[in-house]
Amino acid sequence: MPTENAEGATISPVEPTEGPSAATVDDPLQATIDDFIARLEVLAEQPDARLTCDGLIEAIGQHSHTLALLIFSLLNLLPLPPGVNWMLGVVITGLAVLMTFSRPLRLWGWVGRRPLPLQALVKLLGAVRWITRLVTRISAPRLRHLTAPRALPLVGLFGVVMGTAMLIPIPFTNVLPGIGLVIVSFGVLNRDGLLVIGGVIVGVAGIVVLAFAAWLLIALLVAAEDVIDGT
Repeated sequence: MPTENAEGATISPVEPTEGPSAATVDDPLQATIDDFIARLEVLAEQPDARLTCDGLIEAIGQHSHTLALLIFSLLNLLPLPPGVNWMLGVVITGLAVLMTFSRPLRLWGWVGRRPLPLQALVKLLGAVRWITRLVTRISAPRLRHLTAPRALPLVGLFGVVMGTAMLIPIPFTNVLPGIGLVIVSFGVLNRDGLLVIGGVIVGVAGIVVLAFAAWLLIALLVAAEDVIDGT
């Protein structure tokens, strides 16, 4: 049933996206993305249209965990004003926790009220539509046990790890975890377990890069301190 967001705009949620009835059986990913983009485009055309994190969750739907992780992970890959990427990392981690425990999507307090760049999101999703068509050419339902409902808590746990990694304030280290989570989300939405495995590999690579960057930063700080003490 359509709801009204905090700005008074009517939004019809996209839910559910993870059950067998989601979108279409033959092409669930393309149908889900196209439907969601169409809804946001309608919202963006309204006078003085604004979007908050809560409004985006309403547009996605309270039970569409995978789509929510996909959209917020894509947003986190954009070069946004200082602090916004960190806030998105908090949102991703919280949504992944809710997915792990199969709880409806919701945000809390100031996080839910934070504004999002609606026009930038619409432009980003225009590119996502093209990427989705490319993905559907190489992706197909396979290894479905990795995308079945009983596997979704493990996907949520993976999202918690990736979201936590995005919170560490080392420049550019959020890219690979974000891409890994995007790939896993695409895989779940298209019921492609092989794509899920690929996303996990990318995400783990991101954790390795993050660990190396943290070690290098600490080593440089220690070396700088030794130099200062020596002088």
